[in-house]
Amino acid sequence: MTVLRDIVYRDGDTHERHRGDYFPGPVETSPLWLLIHGGGWDAMSKESLDPVALFLQERGAAVFSINYRLLQHAPWPAALEDCLAAADFLQRGEICSAPPRIRIAGASAGGHLALMTGRSLGRSRAAHVLSLAGPVAVDASRGTSHGFLFSPSFHHRFFGLESVTPAHLASASAVQHDDPPPDLTCVHSVNDRLVPLSHSLDAVAAWQRAGAVAALHVFDGPDEDHGFWAGGHGNTRQMSQAFFLALAKAFSSLAFSK
Repeated sequence: MTVLRDIVYRDGDTHERHRGDYFPGPVETSPLWLLIHGGGWDAMSKESLDPVALFLQERGAAVFSINYRLLQHAPWPAALEDCLAAADFLQRGEICSAPPRIRIAGASAGGHLALMTGRSLGRSRAAHVLSLAGPVAVDASRGTSHGFLFSPSFHHRFFGLESVTPAHLASASAVQHDDPPPDLTCVHSVNDRLVPLSHSLDAVAAWQRAGAVAALHVFDGPDEDHGFWAGGHGNTRQMSQAFFLALAKAFSSLAFSK
């Protein structure tokens, strides 16, 4: 499969994280996906989701898989600003024919960024959001097996502030919608304790309240993390069979045909 690596998506900005990999679709009008990696907002890179990018590409999509500034570079909302800049880059037609609406996908922390990017763009610019075990918010109310995650110390680092208020937490929550959101599909392991299933349940409920079509596909993951991978590292990762089947079922749903 063809991949064009390390395309700069923020003009005039020399930060090393403002790069994306383009997986071309079979035709100029292929559905275009913005893909956002996970890693707790502070680790990993775009190559970690190469298996998902290839999955989408093999099903007729074009994919732009991005890096973004991590917490070690800048606090929230820098990562979201980068995702929105990448969306602008795509919709200016910088690497392919500019679609009227893009699709957005992300895994784990990237799923949260996909939810937030879709919420920010609204239905007029985004056709669909695919969240793979994405946190719907960064508050501790939904729990996690990782005690540091969503703790006060995490919040201080996430927001770059000594005092974090409910308003700050709301700024990173995908539950509230100012404009009608794009349709949503969540894929989540029932065994996930890192980002519990309640996050996707809450995201689907919030999207439905806002009038969007929202669906949840659960699967029996092979571990207590996200259950995505069966082995390998980085771009050599192999999807677990359970995750692959759930993703294939989600992709073939009617929601993606819009």
